[in-house]
Formats: sequence, C-alpha cells, structure tokens
Amino acid sequence: MQKYENAGEEDRLFIMQYKEFINQVINSKCANVKPFSGRFNAADLELLKEKVQKGGKHEEDFDELYEAFVSVSKMMNAAYNELYAEQREIISEMKTPAFDVISHLVAVVNCNFCGVFTLLNAKLAERAIGIQRFSVLSAAKLQSVDSEIGELPLDGALEFQIDMLSMLINYVRYFRTEKYDSPSLTGKKYWDSLKKLLWNANVLCALKDDYDNCVFTDGFIRLDQKKKAITFDYFNHENLKLPLAGSNILNQKTLHENRKNSMPDFFGMFFLKKRIRKMTVINGFINLKFEKGGNEFLDDKSREFSAAIVSYYDYLKDEPLSGLLNATLLEVLSIWVILQGLADYILNNFQYDFALDTKESFGKVPCRISKKKLLHDINEMSILSRDKIRRILEVFVSTPNSFCDMWNAPLYDCGEYYTFPIFSISQGMSYNIIDCIMIRGGLDLQKRGPLFEKYVAYEIRKEHMHGYMRNVFGSRKYERNKGDFQEIDCIVELRDIVVVAELKCIQYPMTPQNHHDCRKRLRQGCEQALIKAKYVRDNPKLFYRVSATLPGKRIIPVVVTNYPNFTGFSHLDVYVVDSHSFVSYMNTGRITVNLASKEHGNQVVAQYFIYQNEAEFSSNFETFLQQNPMVEMLKKDIVIKEMARPNVEGYKMSVVYATPNLPETIVIENEI
Repeated sequence: MQKYENAGEEDRLFIMQYKEFINQVINSKCANVKPFSGRFNAADLELLKEKVQKGGKHEEDFDELYEAFVSVSKMMNAAYNELYAEQREIISEMKTPAFDVISHLVAVVNCNFCGVFTLLNAKLAERAIGIQRFSVLSAAKLQSVDSEIGELPLDGALEFQIDMLSMLINYVRYFRTEKYDSPSLTGKKYWDSLKKLLWNANVLCALKDDYDNCVFTDGFIRLDQKKKAITFDYFNHENLKLPLAGSNILNQKTLHENRKNSMPDFFGMFFLKKRIRKMTVINGFINLKFEKGGNEFLDDKSREFSAAIVSYYDYLKDEPLSGLLNATLLEVLSIWVILQGLADYILNNFQYDFALDTKESFGKVPCRISKKKLLHDINEMSILSRDKIRRILEVFVSTPNSFCDMWNAPLYDCGEYYTFPIFSISQGMSYNIIDCIMIRGGLDLQKRGPLFEKYVAYEIRKEHMHGYMRNVFGSRKYERNKGDFQEIDCIVELRDIVVVAELKCIQYPMTPQNHHDCRKRLRQGCEQALIKAKYVRDNPKLFYRVSATLPGKRIIPVVVTNYPNFTGFSHLDVYVVDSHSFVSYMNTGRITVNLASKEHGNQVVAQYFIYQNEAEFSSNFETFLQQNPMVEMLKKDIVIKEMARPNVEGYKMSVVYATPNLPETIVIENEI
C-alpha cells in the first residue's frame, strides 16, 4: 500500500473517491456511521459507499481502502462497547457521587502535571539544553507505562491527559443523579477502581484520537490481516509537516514579541496590587490568602498574552463583545490571566510529596475551589466590577448539561464549586482561548472578516522600503452590470503582476475537527479566489477604471489567512499564506530568522531578501507562496515517524505522525 503515499495524478481517482466517502462520514448526522457510538452499524457505511460510487467508475483500490476502514471501525466499536460497559460497572461499584469522582480525576491529573513539572525542572537544572526552534516540552520524553509504546513526547503526553479527562467527565456526568443504598468504596479499593477508570479512558481516548486524526486530516488505514497489524497513515506526508511548521512559526513569533523590551503591557491597568500570601488545601478545596504587593505570576502571564495580542490580534483587542456585557477582549483576557496566575502559584507551591493511593489521600490535592471563593479571589486582584467578573467567568466554565472540553472551558461546574485543572489553565493555548472568548462573546469568524480585511489592507499600504510600485485596493464591490459583480477583499498591483487576495479568518486548529473545518474554509477561499481572479481577467474595461496599468498583467490568486498553521497549503493550485508573511513580502521582502528563548532572549541568526530588485518583486511571488522560506526551514527539522499505540481486538496498532527531529532530548521515567 506504499502507492497511497504522495499519490500522483494516475492514482487520484480512487483517492478522491475515498476522500468523498470520508467526507460523507464526517458530515453525516447519523450516529450509526460513527464507531464511537452505541448506535454504530456497519451497514450504514455501505449506504454511504454506494452513494459515492453511484454512476462512477468502480475502483478496486477504493474497495481496499474502504474495507480496511470498515473492518477497523468494527473493531473500534467493539472495543468502545466493551470498555464503556466496564466503565459503567466500575462507577456503579464505587458508589461515589459523580462530582466527587470528577474532582478526584482532576486531582490525579493535577498530581501528574505537578510531578512532571518538578522532574522536568530538576532535569533542566542538571544541564543547559540547546533547544532553539521547538519548545523544551517537545524535546522532553516521558517513558510510557506500556513498554511496547516506549517513549512519548512530553507535550503530547500532558495534553493527552486533558483530552482523557474531558472524555471521562463527559461520561461520569451521566451518573450525577444516581443514588446509592450502600456506602461508597474507601481506601485503596477506591483508588484501584479510579485507576481502572483512567486506564480504560486512556485506551479509549487513544483509539478515538487516532481515528479522528485519520478521518479529519486526509488519512487512511492500513490493515494487514496476516500480520494482524493496523496502521493509521496519511496520503501526503509532506502535508503532515505543514501544520507543525506553521504552529512553530506562530510560537516563535509570539516568543519573539515577548522578548522585546518595547512590548506594551495591555493588562497591568486591570490588576490591583495584590499577591497570594498563603495557600491551604482542605478536602481538595483551594483556600488562598492575599496581601499587598506585586504578583510575579500575573506579570509573567500578562506578558505572554500581550505578546499573543501584538502578534495576531492587535486589530481586535478593543472590540466590544456584545455577548459579554460589551466587555473588550482585553478585559475578558485579564480575568483569564488571573486564573492562570492562580494556577501557576498552585503549581509552584503545592508539595506533592505523598502517596496518592487511597480515597482519603485525595483531600491533600488542590483540585476544586468554591464558586464564592473564586469570585472573591478574582475580585481581590481585578479592577473590574463583581458583576462583570461573574459574567466573564462563565466563558471558562463547563456545565454538566453540555459537552465538556477542558481546553476551552476548564472550570467544571459541580454545584457549589468548580474543579480546577492546573495544566489546562496554566498551559492553555493562548490563541485557542482568544478564539473561544470571541465566539462566546458574539464575534465569530464572519464578523471578524471585515476587520481582518481592513487590517491587512492598512498594513500593505505602508510605503515599500525600496519604493517599488505597489497599488493596493482594499475590500470593495466591483460591478460590470447590475447584478453582475464580485466583492474582492484585496487587489495588489505590482509592476508585472496583479495579486487577487481572498482573506479568510480561521479558528485556531486545536482538534482534528478544527483542522478539518479550517482546511474546508481555506479550500472554499481558494475556489473563491479563482472565481474573482477570473472576473478581473475577463473585465479589463472595468478594472482599467481602477488602474490604467492593471489590465493585461498576469493575475495570481491567493488566500491570506490570520494564522500560519496552513501556510503552504494549496487547493486547485491556489496557495494559502498567513497575513504576516504576506505583509512582509509586500512591504520589505526581508526574512529575519529570530530564535527566541527565555534563556537567551531574541537572537537574529539569519537575514536575507526574497527579491533583490523590482523585477524579482513580481517574478518571485509565486515561488514565495509555494515554498515559504520559514516553512521550508522548519520542515527540514521535522521527520515522519511511526509510533506504537494500544492494541485493539488482538491487532497491533501504530500511527504515522510528524515530530521535531531534535538532536538532544530529556527522558523522564514514569514515576507518577
């Protein structure tokens, strides 16, 4: 099945058929085609297959891909039913209120994170580690408890814990109305039951994660019946590298801004001069005492978010959010920064020096906080009104009546208190939180579009550093006859070419589903850019009135988006580029490679120009889109590997993935 990787034109039909089949699965509202559902029925997949092949050419290679997908879906559904039946039995035997179980699950994850944090700091103190282009967490490895799996990337392992926690909470919440006649389990028996819950969830979450990544990100399944082996693979390994390279461009840009002495502080004005003096933990409840003084944890987090705003959201920071009492993005983020400051204080002051092996020992772990107490604590540190704080806090709360995602809304409502997962609060992805805030505040992608268009047009209207010709026409409606028009986001006329840009805001791709939605939106953008480029080409008289030199020049369609995660992605030979790269090309053509780190600040390691003269300003643009210099540089440090995963139904499982190829790693034994 090697032929499926990086398939050429001759293989495209059966692959396109398979992708269409997968799209039918994704878009189906029927749970019968989803293996992680109790209503799964393989016969319904056959109906989707017939729909795809109706009137089309029968492809044997498609049948092979389809049969592998169906067989593995059946195995996953069998594992799903078996494991959830066991989970149900375990919870019934525990005879413990659901909110207590959820709190204790959060406690376990908090202990794991605190333990890893302590061990990692100790390892880092032993030696200076030369990590430059990727984060230190990417360079650290955690030894899996499963010897066949081996070492896991530490960042992925910690993130997986939060995904697993979300999955468990979404199941345990259904037991919150259960009443038990006999006493609940205590001591070590309770801990053993909780461990079983966690282990089963670990397997379930791994299976679903592999399935979702494969389904939502252009993957396929290899099934070797003789060797009893399953591999989740991808049609284009180079495309696997793009999101990782783009993500690291985003991180380096943010870290670069963070290290600037001139970076503005957007949040200091929202904070009172209060800091935490003391923390006590009683039955898992966090109790904090305050005193006057500077707060280093708030200072660190506010600087991180100021860097994030400067990097990608400066044009939205003062927008009122109608769904949040017209609070601005900065006001809402100031409350999130306080939550992060609390989490960092707990992380640095909680002494995890005891065995977590009985029900009673959970009382020592900070894992929940009274609603009244949290509101009081935030009020101690914020200038915002109590009512506004209360409303903003709701953005970060998951409730038992809705789906829980510990990354988007980490505070879980347990009646009189919230659970407090330290890792997903302290290390929550900045841009994911910003996007969640804007969506809940009523500023969705559609409403952000015009603001993004104005921002990009404003930036590229600045004078070119060499004075090269560059006419910029911002978003407007071009109409040849009544009813015959196109709204074009941005046209940039250079000496020899005309760039027709479709601008598309995307949400930060936190999950496989997000990745799929982003690519779908960007594909639509590519199709729209082609239509609009054709309109410019077909109507020279109309555009002669815009610019007398514009008609007759070669036209290049492009999609410009807000994040760099998909820079280099293409559809119908139209390329996607992030706004920073686009603006940089149009204004200077200068690429400065900064390696930013907390240890060494900003270091300029290379600087060069993409074009040397005005002729190259036009002629090099397409190459710049197809081979973005920063993406190409980072892709050299990314390799494709295959990693073992938990076995399913007697089959050995593995997954193909992209990872930084770092020369030096830190290995942490599984001691927690």
